[in-house]
Amino acid sequence: MITTISPPETLLDAQDATLRQQLRLEPDEDDQNSLIDGLCLAAVSFAEGYTKQRFLTQTVRLTRDCFGFGGIPLPIAPVQSVDQVVYTDGAGADQVLASSGYRLIASGVPVELHPPYGGAWPVPRPDKGAVRIDLVVGFGDAASDVPADIMQAVRLLVGWWFIAGRDAGEDVPGQIKAMLNPWRLWL
Repeated sequence: MITTISPPETLLDAQDATLRQQLRLEPDEDDQNSLIDGLCLAAVSFAEGYTKQRFLTQTVRLTRDCFGFGGIPLPIAPVQSVDQVVYTDGAGADQVLASSGYRLIASGVPVELHPPYGGAWPVPRPDKGAVRIDLVVGFGDAASDVPADIMQAVRLLVGWWFIAGRDAGEDVPGQIKAMLNPWRLWL
C-alpha cells in the first residue's frame, strides 16, 4: 500500500493561463474557479493513479508485510531517492535500516530496492505492515518539471469534465488515456 507522507503543492489550478485559454475563459471570469480547482485535483489524481506516477516531488510510504527475497519492485515512479527503510523486529521494536543496508536499482522499470551485495534483508516481525519504505518521488518541484504531454492530458481531462459536465459519463476519453499510456508503469 502506498500513502502520501508529505503532499506536494498543487500541480494545476484555475489560475493556469494555458488551462484558462483552453476553457476559453477571460482572466476576469472567476465565478467558476472553485469548480475548476476541484476538477484539477480530480484530473491530477486520476492521471497519477492511472500512470502509477507522482508528478510533483513528494514523500510517500510503501508498506509491506515483509522484505521478501531479492529485490522489491517499487510500484511508483519516478523515484528520486529512498528517505528511510523501517521494519518492526521480532521483539516488536521499530528499526531504521542504515542506508548501507539496501541498494536502489534505478536502471530498470520498475525501480527496485535490493539488499546490499552479499547481504540479505533483516527478518521482520510476521505482522501486517512490518516494513515501511519512505520514498521521495516525482519529476520535480514545479509544474514545468512535469513532461508536457502529461500536463496536456491533465488539462484536456479538466476541459472534458468542465464542458461535458454531467454528460461526461463515468469513463475518461480514450484519447486522454492514450496520451498517458507512454507514462504508465505496468506492474
